[in-house]
Amino acid sequence: MGKMGGSPSTRLLYIAGRGLQLVGMWMLLVDLFTAGPLGPSFNLFALGVGLFVAGWLLARGERRGPSGSSDQNETPSP
Repeated sequence: MGKMGGSPSTRLLYIAGRGLQLVGMWMLLVDLFTAGPLGPSFNLFALGVGLFVAGWLLARGERRGPSGSSDQNETPSP
């Protein structure tokens, strides 16, 4: 997970993003496994994908520093 320093609100947003990812993935899996002969429900599938992507963006945004760069070690290109 890397370094998770910062304020409690930053941690809360990160955890909320991860929670949205879990809920979205759960909705996708339930929709796929309960699909009938016509396939999964488009509305539930789209909602699951939307929640997952929103959670990913929220967690990703909170992992970056104030300058917008990731806190992971990056080597500069020559």
